[in-house]
Amino acid sequence: MNKSDKCDKKRTFFSEIEARKERGWAESEHKKKFNIYYCDKCNGWHLASIK
Repeated sequence: MNKSDKCDKKRTFFSEIEARKERGWAESEHKKKFNIYYCDKCNGWHLASIK
């Protein structure tokens, strides 16, 4: 998996399932909602907070 400069500061997940599991924890921990999206720059999955 090649990370681009944009992805360096983001946590990258290898599968959508892994990202979904983390989203559940992150929403509980941070008390806010997150989207999951596929990144074609690094071929991984990231979370993005919903504002």
